[in-house]
Amino acid sequence: MLLAVRAQKDTYVLYGKGVITIFTRRFRKIYFILMAVAAFGIVCWFMFLWLRLDTYEKSMPENMAARVFEQHFSELAFDKLYEWEKPFLSELETLEHYTAYMSEKVGNGERSYRILPESTETLKKYMVLAGNDIFAEFELEQRSGLFGLIWELAGIATISERIETFNIVVPVGRAAFVNGKQVSDSYKTADGIDSPLMGRYDTYTVSNLIARPEVGVRFGDGVKPLAFDSEANEYSAIPVVRADILDNFTLFINNVPIDESFLIAEDIRTDETDRLRIARKIYKVNCAFEDPDILVINTAGTAFHLKEAGTGNYIQEIIYDIDLETKFRNFAVDAAKTYAMYMTNNSSLAELRKYFETGTQTYDNIRTSEVYWYTDHIGYWFENEEAMEFFEQDAGHFSCRVTLDQYVQRTARDLHHFPLDVTFFIRDNNGQYLIYDMKSNA
Repeated sequence: MLLAVRAQKDTYVLYGKGVITIFTRRFRKIYFILMAVAAFGIVCWFMFLWLRLDTYEKSMPENMAARVFEQHFSELAFDKLYEWEKPFLSELETLEHYTAYMSEKVGNGERSYRILPESTETLKKYMVLAGNDIFAEFELEQRSGLFGLIWELAGIATISERIETFNIVVPVGRAAFVNGKQVSDSYKTADGIDSPLMGRYDTYTVSNLIARPEVGVRFGDGVKPLAFDSEANEYSAIPVVRADILDNFTLFINNVPIDESFLIAEDIRTDETDRLRIARKIYKVNCAFEDPDILVINTAGTAFHLKEAGTGNYIQEIIYDIDLETKFRNFAVDAAKTYAMYMTNNSSLAELRKYFETGTQTYDNIRTSEVYWYTDHIGYWFENEEAMEFFEQDAGHFSCRVTLDQYVQRTARDLHHFPLDVTFFIRDNNGQYLIYDMKSNA
C-alpha cells in the first residue's frame, strides 16, 4: 500500500514537472520574440532619430559646407576630387597626373573656405583657398529629403586652366604617344601630307591637358621621346633645321626656296649689323633630309653654303669681300679724309664730288654744313687710316667701314684730335662708284 501511494505521488510529480518544463520552453520563445521586436523597435526609433538629426544637420548649409571641406579639402582627397573632374579631363591624363598638378597648385598654404557672394537661397557657392590663393570651388544645392529640405553637394571644380593646344608631327606610319598612351586617329588633323622637305607626315592635335605631357613616337620596338618646340608649339619627330641668316639673303634647302611662312624671328640687330644697316632673321623648317644642303643667295646672285653649328642649327656669318677691299680701299680712305678736311674747311665741294654722289641727302647735308665758321689753324694731318669690312649689299652696291684719327693744329700749342669712325655705302653711278649714304659708328 505504501509503495502504491508512493508510486502515485511520483507519477504526479513527474507529470507536474513536465507541464512546467513545456510551459517554460514556450515562454522562453515568446520572451525572445518579444525582446527581438522590442529591440527592433528601439533600433528603428534610433534610426528615425538619427535620420531626423541628419536631416536637421543637412538642413543648414554651413554644416554641410564644413562636412564637404573636411572630407575633400582639409586633407586633400585626390581620388575623390579626381572623380568630380574626370569627365572634364583628357583621356591622356590619369589620377597620377591630376595629383601632381594639384599638389603643385596647392603647395603648403593653410587651407580654408569661404562662401561666395553670388550664392542664392537654393544654391550656395564656396571658394577653397590655400593661403590667399583660390584653388577650388564647390556648390551645395537645396533638395527634398525624406524628412524635409536638405543641402547636398552638387559639384566640385579644382581646375581653371589648361596648357595651350599643341601639335605632334610624325612621319606616316609612325605611332604617337602621350603620357605612355598611343594617340588615336580621333586626334589626327592632317593625314598623309606630302612635302618636298618633310616627306609624308601626319599631324595630331591635342588639347585639354592640365600639364606638359611626355610625348614620344615609336621607332622600331621603342618609343623615342620628343622635345617640345615652344616657337612652333609642337612636338616633331621630323628633324628641324634652324637657319639664322642675313635679311638681304634668301634661304634654300636642297634647292627648295624657303618662304616667309617658315620665318620665326626677324629684324634681329647687333652692333655689326647696325654698321651695315642690315639685320638678321631666323627660319625654322622641319626637314626630313639627313644631310640637307643649306644655301643662301643675295639679290646679286652671290651664294654661300652654310655649315651646321650644332645639331640642326645653321648660322650665316658675315663674310667681308677681300676683292672689294683690294679694289676700293684707297678710294674709301681718300673719301673719309676729304670729308674730314671739308668739315674743317680744308677742302672744296669739287673735291667732295669725286667721292660723294650729288643729289643725295648725305651730299646735301655735307654741302650745307657751315664749315666756313671753322677756326683758323696752321696745319692738320691724319694717322691710323683703316678701311675694312667691305660687304656686298647688292649687285653694284656695297658698304665699308673707315676709321682714322684727324689732328688739327690751331696754334703752336693748341692741338685738337678728331677720331672718325664711319660706314660708307657705295654704289655704281653710271660706271663711277660714289658714296650715296654714310653712317657714324661713334
